[in-house]
Amino acid sequence: MKTIKIKIIPVLAILSMIVVACNDDFLEKINPNEITTDTFYQTEEDAILAVNSVYAVLQHYDLFKQGYWFIYNGMTDDVGWAGWDGELSNVMFNFSHSPILARSNSIWDALYKGIFRANLVINNVEKMEDFDLKQRILGEAHFLRGWYYLELADSWGGVPIILDEIQVSNEYNFPKSTRQQVYDQVEADFKFAETNLPLKSAYGGSDVGRATSGAASAYLGRSYLYQKKWGEAIMQFEKVIASGEYQLTDNYADNFSAATENNSESLFEVQFSGDGTALWSDDATESAEHNFIPVQYFRWAETGPMFNFLRNALFGPPWAGRGPRRAATFGSRWDDGNYNRIIKFVEFNTNDFRKSDVNLRDMRYSDVLLMYAEALNENGQTPEAITQVDIVIDRVRQESGLANPSDWTDITELKTVEQLTQGDHSGWPLYLTGTDQEGIRNVIKHQRRIEFMYEFKRLKDLIRWGDAEDALVREDDEGNEIQLFQVGKHELFPIPDVEISGNAGLTPADQNPGY
Repeated sequence: MKTIKIKIIPVLAILSMIVVACNDDFLEKINPNEITTDTFYQTEEDAILAVNSVYAVLQHYDLFKQGYWFIYNGMTDDVGWAGWDGELSNVMFNFSHSPILARSNSIWDALYKGIFRANLVINNVEKMEDFDLKQRILGEAHFLRGWYYLELADSWGGVPIILDEIQVSNEYNFPKSTRQQVYDQVEADFKFAETNLPLKSAYGGSDVGRATSGAASAYLGRSYLYQKKWGEAIMQFEKVIASGEYQLTDNYADNFSAATENNSESLFEVQFSGDGTALWSDDATESAEHNFIPVQYFRWAETGPMFNFLRNALFGPPWAGRGPRRAATFGSRWDDGNYNRIIKFVEFNTNDFRKSDVNLRDMRYSDVLLMYAEALNENGQTPEAITQVDIVIDRVRQESGLANPSDWTDITELKTVEQLTQGDHSGWPLYLTGTDQEGIRNVIKHQRRIEFMYEFKRLKDLIRWGDAEDALVREDDEGNEIQLFQVGKHELFPIPDVEISGNAGLTPADQNPGY
C-alpha cells in the first residue's frame, strides 16, 4: 500500500548543489531571491524537505532504479546474460571492468551525492533552533549517510570520508581512509540514528517508510557481520528481534507486491509510486517513480521475452519442487506457462507496461534472522543458529500447509534444517554434511541464496564468504569454462579514474589492488 509521499520541490535539487560563496569583500551583493544554505534552513518544513532530498538519491537511476540490478544481480551466478545493454554492463558481467570503464563508477557518484546531501542536512539542521522534529531529522540524515558509506565500505573498501560541506573556494582534497575507518564512520552514524530515530510503529500517514531505530540496529548489525565481529552483530540483531516491531509475513510473496508494502517484515525499503506524485526520483519532477529494470530488462511486455537477464539454467536441487519462494521468484503472473521469467518486484504500472511501481525491500526481517543465525553459528552457538534458520523455513512450510515440523516434503526449499542435512546431497552446489558448524554454515548459505534471489545480496555474500572464485564461472560458446573472478582483485570495485585525477588527496597508488 502506498502511503509515503516524500515531496522534493525543485528548490531542493538546487540546494543540494549550492556552495557558500566568500563574503569578505564589499563588492559582494546579496540577492534576496537566491537560495543558499544560510537562507534556506529556517523552518521545520525546510529541514524536512532537505532530508527528503537525501532519500531521493536511493531512487537514482544509478542505484535502485536501475544500476543495482546490473551490478549486484548481474554479476552473480544467479543469472544468464543476453548482453544487449552495451559495453558498460557487459564489462561488469565479464569482470573486465576498469577504473575508466565500469558501471560501478556511476554508483560511486550516486553514493557520494547521497553523502553530500546528508552532510548538508546534518551540518545545517544542527545549527537551527530547536523544533519538534529536529532530532528525528538528524537521525534520518545520519542513517542515510551511514547507509551510503556502508555500501562504499562493502564494495570499494577504503574511500575518502567527507563529513563537511564542500566549498567552491576550497581545493577538492580528501585522502583515502582505510576500510576500517569507513566502517567506524558507518557505525557512528548508525549508532546516532539508533538513538534518535523512532520505532517503526511511531510513524503514520505520509511518514511510513522513513528510517527507524530498528533499521539502524539491523544495518549496524550487518556492518559488524561483514567485519566478522560476531558478538557485536549478535547484540544488534537481538535488539531488532526483542523490539517486537517486526515479524515474517504469512505469505513470502507479500514482500514483492505493491499492495503489501511497508509491511511487518520490512525494515527499510526504497519507495516507488510509478506516477511521479511523490517526486522522489532523480530530482526530476517530470519523472515517474518506478523500479524500471524488472520490466524493461526482465520482461519487456506481458507477452514478450525477457531482455537482458535470464534465469540461470543450472538450477537443480536447490529448487527441486515448486514451493512458495520459487513461485514468487520465477513464473508467470499472466498464466502464459513460462516459468523461466523472473517476476520479483514486477507489477505493471497501469499507465505504462515498462514500469513497475513496487517498492524494493532492502532489509527484511528474514535477512535479520539469517544474519543472526550466521553470527551465532560463527560464534560457536550452532544449536541456537539452527533455531533461527528453521523460523525462516517454517514460514514457507506453513504457507504450503506443512504445519507439523516433522512433515517430510520433496520440495527442497521447504525442508527443515534437520531434513536438509540428512541423506546424500553430493549433487548439490553446497555439500550439506550435518548439523555441525560447517554443515549449518552451508545451510545458511543455501537459505540466503533462495530467500533473497535477485535482491542485491548474492554478490556481496559470495565475496565475503570467499566463495566467489568457485561460483563465478561462465561458459564460452564452445562450452569451455571461463574463470571470471580474480582473487585479490575483484573483491573490490575500482576507484573511478576521474576521482583519482580530480581529487588532490588521492594518488594512483590509492587505487584498489589489481586495477
